[in-house]
Amino acid sequence: MFDFELLPNEMQLEVLKRTEFRTVQSMKTVSKRVQKFIKVYKKYMMPIPIRQMFVTPEKISFTLCQSNEINTIHHEEIDPFLRGAKVDLLWLEMNEIETEPIQFLESVFQKTKFKNIDCLKLGSSKVECDVSRLNELMKTLGCRELIVDWRFRVPEIFFNKLEIGKLNRLTSGNEESRHFYRPFSGENLKYFKGDWLEIGPNQLKASDLSVLFKNWKQGFISWISMYNIVISFPIPELLRLLKNKTCQKSVTRWVVRRELDEESEDLEICFLQSTNFSKLPSLVIRQFRNEKSFWA
Repeated sequence: MFDFELLPNEMQLEVLKRTEFRTVQSMKTVSKRVQKFIKVYKKYMMPIPIRQMFVTPEKISFTLCQSNEINTIHHEEIDPFLRGAKVDLLWLEMNEIETEPIQFLESVFQKTKFKNIDCLKLGSSKVECDVSRLNELMKTLGCRELIVDWRFRVPEIFFNKLEIGKLNRLTSGNEESRHFYRPFSGENLKYFKGDWLEIGPNQLKASDLSVLFKNWKQGFISWISMYNIVISFPIPELLRLLKNKTCQKSVTRWVVRRELDEESEDLEICFLQSTNFSKLPSLVIRQFRNEKSFWA
């Protein structure tokens, strides 16, 4: 028997998704220890901090930030336990239910009055989502990180209707994607100013990356933790771009630099045959800060 609490968060959620709730003793009910935590937060009128929440039409499972216990409740029980909660990651799985997924989420939130959700992961749905509703929901919840799984149905013009400029992090379209939607394009990239981007097969051109480097050098993008972009245009075009716009450090690594008042920052561009996100050749772009020395 593995030690569930030592698994990474994503893996814990994968176990949740694949496990029959009734077979796991710790998931049958909210433990007395967790109930005590929740009562303390309610007593002092503080939002209940939830590390991860897994929502299906049948049940809701969650772990508090102070606890690794997995607790499962029915939807009718959600109000006394989770009213006013602050959620780090909410993962939605609609399974085989033929209900518009964002409308379903809205009905869940109406019972709880969630204060904030940092990251929303859309895992699966049989019905295409309403993007206007999604935009409004994320605005209401102050949510700026979105993960769209390949099993989640979105309309063809999803990226054009999604308010990309308001997102800080976006993950969508890994190698398994069924391409219900038009792939991510240079026009979409132009509006994204966040620090984390993972994009599968796309419609980007080498010239779009040139615009990205230019915008970064001019400060329109403040920070890039990681951009993981599947290469969907000819490699010779990429090499010509990198030769003209960057400084080559190795066979598969290039750097763009921008100078600030008291330091400089490097944008590192690496070519990889595959990544954790995609098995396809990709560019991984990351930013580093170089502090200037004032010693003589």
